[in-house]
Amino acid sequence: MSALITIEVSRPGDPYTLFKSGRVLDVHLAGLTKPGTGPCLCGFDRFAKDVGFSVGGGFSGPGYHHNPCADCAALADGRPISGGHKNLFTKGETP
Repeated sequence: MSALITIEVSRPGDPYTLFKSGRVLDVHLAGLTKPGTGPCLCGFDRFAKDVGFSVGGGFSGPGYHHNPCADCAALADGRPISGGHKNLFTKGETP
């Protein structure tokens, strides 16, 4: 069973730079592959123009809200998840 990792992405039009990130961010899941991280499970293109992203980590703290991707969650199929926002996809835990 291949492991997954969280991918935090900015919303369209929001910057993704230190101190300028939007306060609402989306979180997707991607497979861990050799030599790195594969595409998002749902097909979201994290390399698209005007999208910023972080693999595994990202922004957190008071005032930040993270939305888990429902399509990624549906495709996770019980695989182990790592990353700073894994609790968004773990049953029984709250964001």
